[in-house]
Amino acid sequence: MFPSIRSFLAISYTLVVLLVIGALGAGIQMLVESRLRSNLDASLVARGRQVVSFVLSDPDADPLSRVSRLVSGAGPGGEEGGVTYLRLYDSRGVLLPLAGPIAPVPEPTPRQLQRAADGLMQTVQWQDGQRFRVLTRRVVYNGEPLVYFQLLRSLEPVERLTGQLRRALIGGTLGAAVVAGVLAYALAYLALRPFSDIVEDARQIGVDRLDTRLPASYGVDEVSRLAYSFNALLDRLQKAFDLQRRFVADASHELRTPLTTIRGNVEVLLLDPDLPPDARDVLQHVSAESARMSRLISNLLLLARADAGQDELRSRPVDLHSLVLETARQARSMSSTVSVQLEREDQAVVSGDADQLKQVLLNLIDNALKYTSAGGRVWLSVYPEGAWAKLEVRDNGIGIAPEELGRVFDRFYRAERASRGAGGSGLGLSIVSRVVRAHGGRVTVESKPGEGSTFTVWLPLVSAPVSNRTLTSA
Repeated sequence: MFPSIRSFLAISYTLVVLLVIGALGAGIQMLVESRLRSNLDASLVARGRQVVSFVLSDPDADPLSRVSRLVSGAGPGGEEGGVTYLRLYDSRGVLLPLAGPIAPVPEPTPRQLQRAADGLMQTVQWQDGQRFRVLTRRVVYNGEPLVYFQLLRSLEPVERLTGQLRRALIGGTLGAAVVAGVLAYALAYLALRPFSDIVEDARQIGVDRLDTRLPASYGVDEVSRLAYSFNALLDRLQKAFDLQRRFVADASHELRTPLTTIRGNVEVLLLDPDLPPDARDVLQHVSAESARMSRLISNLLLLARADAGQDELRSRPVDLHSLVLETARQARSMSSTVSVQLEREDQAVVSGDADQLKQVLLNLIDNALKYTSAGGRVWLSVYPEGAWAKLEVRDNGIGIAPEELGRVFDRFYRAERASRGAGGSGLGLSIVSRVVRAHGGRVTVESKPGEGSTFTVWLPLVSAPVSNRTLTSA
């Protein structure tokens, strides 16, 4: 869901800040709006008491004339923050023609006037959307209603102030969220930087570099403990790989002698002219299988020595043109149904071991022959390209599935389609990769199922003397 822990922490922290500040802002908005409305209501109630006191100060006088004097004097109009409107009704609820500004709201019903014994506070909305707070109250003298009045104040100042506050709170919340997100990402980056360092250091450790260890300290206790655990895991892996390599090397070495003995005895038996045909067929089969076993053991021993760093590379100038011509002549006898042809043969000289480079070519050709049907072709090419010499082995065989291309150089791996119809141990391409990397080059493969494959070996052209190197994985 999230591309990284840093993104997760930054987004989570930003959402938390949004929720907290948003809730706080909503609370402030409600509190301020409630306080402003309460102040407005309190001013209406206070002005209502003033009207009641003014009318009752002389109950025998005409209330209309008295309230008119109140309105025309310092009375209910003209307060700060808006105009207070006053409407007067007689004891029967008839509106009296009071001088002063006319309130733009509907008149109350007789029932609403009856409910205004102790003061009725309402919010009324006019047709243009403007809202008013309305206090409806009656003045009682000797137990009888003397007069009714209404005091009205527009809520527009309150709504204007709360709108400004709302916009300020929303803008502040969004700004705080942006700042919080940036700070959270920066803090998460700093906090997780040691983990990025340990990932980069661990990425440098491969199967051929199991003796490399992570630094003991990364400045953070949790990361240092992780590095310690990772180093302990590497110790166990190195032991396991060392045991495996030693076993393969020892087993390969020990098996060569009895296999040589078996092959020698079989060849001696095959020299007998009186040998029955059935026995001869069996012995020939044993000879072929023991020869295949010898090649497998030789390959295993080569890889075991390479893993242990015991196989030295004897670097000398190698003419790849001559090497390809010689290998092509030898490869033509490897199959009677698939032709081996030269496609491009330019001059190219590299530094390396001619025998090992020839084995690279033979392994690639053998692989192409195995997976090319009768009547197919295998093409060999050698030519320089920039600072590199390129060896290409191309065929029009069954090809390799895209999902298997990344594993063809693994030991003992054989493609699913190929493994059903061809022999082999799955070590040939692994040896190719080892030898090519030991020469400072690389090997690539391109393939389409049903159309064939192209293996390309890239080797650095000779530009300066190259010292002896050890056959180790790059």
